[in-house]
Amino acid sequence: MLIEPIKQDSLGMQVAAELRRLIATRRIAPDTVVGEESLAAQFGLSRGPIREAIRILAAEGLIESSGRRSVIRGLAADDIDELFSLRYVLESAAVEWAMERDPDHLVRLLDDSLREMERAVESGSAEAFADADLHFHSSLYVVAGHRRLQGIWDQYRPGIHLVLLASRSTYSDLRPSIESHYRLRDLISSGGLEAVRADLAEHLDNARGRVREFYETDLESESRTQ
Repeated sequence: MLIEPIKQDSLGMQVAAELRRLIATRRIAPDTVVGEESLAAQFGLSRGPIREAIRILAAEGLIESSGRRSVIRGLAADDIDELFSLRYVLESAAVEWAMERDPDHLVRLLDDSLREMERAVESGSAEAFADADLHFHSSLYVVAGHRRLQGIWDQYRPGIHLVLLASRSTYSDLRPSIESHYRLRDLISSGGLEAVRADLAEHLDNARGRVREFYETDLESESRTQ
């Protein structure tokens, strides 16, 4: 059997990760025009990795690209609404299959993530909490065992992680968020799918509202300083 060596993230993926971070935290403003040549110069790279990064972010809806000229779209209210409605569609399917396939394994993974959240709350680390939050929800896909569903989640996960991190950086108390994860875990453990779906919908809608509030507040602050 011929096996290719496992490669580290490509330069294009690394550039995409940095641009995604700058876009999600609004350090690159929406409607900013960026070119392959200028980005290549700023990153100290050839145009190949830049082109790959733009392609990745265009697929995520963060950049609109035409030839060598690209425009930063950023995240508007509609984008946030779409992102979280997509999450519900994906996660409601994933949790059903995961509960049918191996509920005990699922609960163990959720408990691991909850312990991560507790440590993040104790340390006051919004970044560690955002990581644990994504581990919690990623557990649904891991146990569901659906490769294509996992692939869609993997595509949007980096962007979701960054909007959660950006909005949580303003939290003074992470405890209410962890309690909502405990409630969802308990419902999953009890095996009532409809109750799980209803709570998941509320859980994601609350997260959507907090993210929207963060970005709308940020936009208002920007307009007052202009």
